[in-house]
Amino acid sequence: MLGLLLACVAGPVGLVVSLVAFIRSRRAGEKNTVALVGMIVGLATTAAFVAGVLYFQAVFAGQTGVCAELGPGVHDGAFGTFTCPAG
Repeated sequence: MLGLLLACVAGPVGLVVSLVAFIRSRRAGEKNTVALVGMIVGLATTAAFVAGVLYFQAVFAGQTGVCAELGPGVHDGAFGTFTCPAG
């Protein structure tokens, strides 16, 4: 149960805790559906976090590329107004 809760809050930690619980329950000959769900949720939240980081990094890199091209100041773009810092 702890792995599932952690998977919702901190994906990688919940994934590891759920994986350990799943392996231990299998060795004991028991079925542990909660651990399996925790692994799935942990994997999904970890993937979503990584995708979010990559997306924002791409957006930031795109904006700095535009700023390098246009120079410092306030510019109107397709997605609104943005400010490029000086220097």
